Amino acid sequence: MPSGEERVLEGVIAAFADDAYRVTLHTWDRISDRDLALPDVIAGVCADAPEIIEDYPEHRRGPCCLILCQGPSGKMYHVLVTHPPRIWLITVYEPDPGRWSADLRRRRR
Repeated sequence: MPSGEERVLEGVIAAFADDAYRVTLHTWDRISDRDLALPDVIAGVCADAPEIIEDYPEHRRGPCCLILCQGPSGKMYHVLVTHPPRIWLITVYEPDPGRWSADLRRRRR
C-alpha cells in the first residue's frame, strides 16, 4: 500500500498528465521572470523520479508539498503544488545551490 506521500505524488502526477490542474498568477509571473518553460516543469513532475522534499499541511492555500524534479532539459526544479484532489501549481523555481544542500533536498541553515 502506498504511503501518504506516494498517494499525494501519484495524484499530482495524474493531474498533470491529464491536464487537470490550475496555475496561479504568481506561477505565471515566476515562470516568465525566470525564463522557465511550463511544459518542461510538467514533464519533470511526470518523469520517473520526482520526490516530495517538504510538506506544508497548514499552507494558506491548503495542504501543499514541494516537489524536486528534473525536466527533460536536465534542469532541476522545485515545484510547489497543492495536495489532490484539486491541484494548483503555486510556484516553480530552479533551486539556488547556495540555499540548498548539494542534492537540492534540504535547505541550508
